[in-house]
Amino acid sequence: MSLMIRRTIPVNKNDLFTRLLPSVWEVEAATERKPFLPAIDVHETQERFTITVELPGIDENDVELTLTKDALTISGEKKEVVTDSKEGIYRKERTFGKFSRTLHIAEYCVDAEKAEAQFANGLLTIVLPKLVEQTAQVRKIEIKKQG
Repeated sequence: MSLMIRRTIPVNKNDLFTRLLPSVWEVEAATERKPFLPAIDVHETQERFTITVELPGIDENDVELTLTKDALTISGEKKEVVTDSKEGIYRKERTFGKFSRTLHIAEYCVDAEKAEAQFANGLLTIVLPKLVEQTAQVRKIEIKKQG
């Protein structure tokens, strides 16, 4: 992220921080605030997929998981804590809002009935057991000569 110096924040010249470190409070990100998008890790073993989602500051009741034959969707909302006073706020970088992440998986490869999710300390862990592979049936196909 690139940074640029702007003198857009009204400052009190008598304030100790303003006099000692004026540039600290005057630096703004050159980019706009982006919507909240949780980070996801996916780990695969022979038996299961384990998905870990970072959801700091989000209540587990504000998250919804949906599993279809070929996708897992994680959606929810990170609610902004609204304060009545703007006094004392120099910079606001945290992002809030609704989010949705969809992970596509091979059709019918997970056992939806055995899927589990746990939420602790801002981490959502989803375990999707794989379906037991059926024994592949091998069949020879006769090649017929045309004509």
